[in-house]
Amino acid sequence: MRYAHATIMLAMAAATCAPARAGFIDAAYTGVAAGRNVSLTVGASTFDTFAGQIGFTLSNGSGDAATLNGSRLMFCADPYQRVSSSSQRYERLPIESLPVSSGVPTMGGSKAQALRDIYAGTSAAAFQAGASADAAAAFQIAIWEIIVDYDPVVGPSSIDPASGALRARSSGSNQLASSITAQFDLLRALIGRNLAAAGLVGLGNPSYQDQVMQIPSPGSVALLLGAGLSAIVPRRGRSSRAAATVAPAGPPRDHPSSRD
Repeated sequence: MRYAHATIMLAMAAATCAPARAGFIDAAYTGVAAGRNVSLTVGASTFDTFAGQIGFTLSNGSGDAATLNGSRLMFCADPYQRVSSSSQRYERLPIESLPVSSGVPTMGGSKAQALRDIYAGTSAAAFQAGASADAAAAFQIAIWEIIVDYDPVVGPSSIDPASGALRARSSGSNQLASSITAQFDLLRALIGRNLAAAGLVGLGNPSYQDQVMQIPSPGSVALLLGAGLSAIVPRRGRSSRAAATVAPAGPPRDHPSSRD
């Protein structure tokens, strides 16, 4: 009996420690929704892009990505790449593992927690179909700032759209609109609260723009993006890694701003 009990306990332990099945899914960019056009500077590259909700159609999900199929609103997690209107194979990943572009540091735990703070602190409002353009733009800019400039030792003050390695300003202006800045300041004030947020997941592809999405609740109806989307073809960035324009970001190649 002791032997049988030990065998059962070992089996239970093995099941508990077994990693979740890897998940892959096809993602095709369909357009943009709530947000604003901005001019983004990342390092030495400056380009026009879109900051806000990005529409994708997800299909053929496998493993732990099988439940993600449908039309979804996401946010760019890779200011160094572009999106594609043709289906590309993505892997479901924890947001700590984004971005997956070669040579670009991943967020890791501290930056991922900062992202969870602004997500949970606003009750995921930026992902909703009725989000305001300024709030969605501020949320996207905050994600970029966290990925590129956030320093957990310095804290929230380490991110600022007007300074640092990543800077953003409204299109046609030398600064970010005050309405977006006000929303950004509200988000920045949430960083450091260590809020719990289990609803965020990453989609990564080494050659295309990574995304952050909200895990759909069981039985939820897929978002209807068509009516609210304005597809804007992005201009090419000034470098091979320039971002998309007027649509998601990243040194263009394919972002909602630059796409295939």
